[in-house]
Amino acid sequence: MEERMRAIAGSKIAIIVFSKSYTESTCCLIELEKIIECHETFDQIVLPVFYEIDLLDVRHLKDDFGKALEETAHKSYSGEQTEHALLRWSRALNKAAGINGLDIRHFM
Repeated sequence: MEERMRAIAGSKIAIIVFSKSYTESTCCLIELEKIIECHETFDQIVLPVFYEIDLLDVRHLKDDFGKALEETAHKSYSGEQTEHALLRWSRALNKAAGINGLDIRHFM
């Protein structure tokens, strides 16, 4: 994981592909946090891609997308750490969804 974080930090561009199952992956969420950190700190270019999911579902953690985020936090952490992870991940998802990106449905 540390090697991937260095690779993210050393990249000029990050492409995030959001799908319906994105929030089921702790690794994806941790990497997203790093990408947003690099975007805010080093002006890393970020291109979100929305694959079979609406950006509003990502931004507002709607329906199954939001439920999966909570389940992932509870599986990965316990106690107070769970709430901290949910806050960090929610913030990162909201920030990423606020960046102009591509909705793949427009290309199919």
